[in-house]
Amino acid sequence: MFYADYHTHTRISKDGCETMRDMAQAARNAGMSEICFTDHCDAASWEDHSPTDGDEHVVPDILADYAELMEKAPPEIAIRRGIELGEAHIYPQKAREYAAAPGLDFIIGSLHMLREDGDFYVIDYRSEEHCRALIDRYMDQCLEVARLNCFDVFGHIGYFRRYMTKAGFDTRLDLSRWGDKMVALLKTIIENGRGIELNTSGVRDGLGFFPQDDILRLYKQLGGEIITVGSDAHFAANAGQDVIAGYEHLRDMGFGYVTVFKQRKPEFIKI
Repeated sequence: MFYADYHTHTRISKDGCETMRDMAQAARNAGMSEICFTDHCDAASWEDHSPTDGDEHVVPDILADYAELMEKAPPEIAIRRGIELGEAHIYPQKAREYAAAPGLDFIIGSLHMLREDGDFYVIDYRSEEHCRALIDRYMDQCLEVARLNCFDVFGHIGYFRRYMTKAGFDTRLDLSRWGDKMVALLKTIIENGRGIELNTSGVRDGLGFFPQDDILRLYKQLGGEIITVGSDAHFAANAGQDVIAGYEHLRDMGFGYVTVFKQRKPEFIKI
């Protein structure tokens, strides 16, 4: 059976530490047939929201490490080159420059921080009402990212749940409250010929997959077909983790295919 992990980070990411070789070997050991490296390449700085001119090294570093890896005969696993393009809505022109870099197979579009509040990792969550206001802004700014259309799949919808849950608040994206905004987001993604990812990192935190099941069902009902599966691994120990379960989950929910990419072109793999 074919399995591909399409969200992984290496030492090139600010929060990564592993070599491509170690990540690829670990993914192969976890049963993966293919891995895509998607190191962080952000339009806005995590620290102060300034444009991240410093991330201009990311794609060249990815291509250099990839070339070195391929010279040393990697294990029996296909290797793809990608980035996780963060915060495109804050500096769209910078995001477009990064997205236009040659040599990439795949781009995840992600939103980790709000324009007004910073990364969800650093926000001080005060109340359920405060969390709902943040989710409102999250949904609005996700739509901004989607309209820029400089990615292949939209990453980990519901990312904020990692941190709101740790603060003790209810974080499910209740479609009775945010359904209209979610429909607008997913329709924009679909109409632009893009997709979403099933991110398995929430399983490690006891939260399940991102996005939650009712959002996956809505995506399918709206005609969404492009979907990748990724572990969001920053350590070799997590490479490929829960990806096989993610494939099974998508099949159980009625999806017939997952997607992989080569030179930014989707290929559909039957599951």
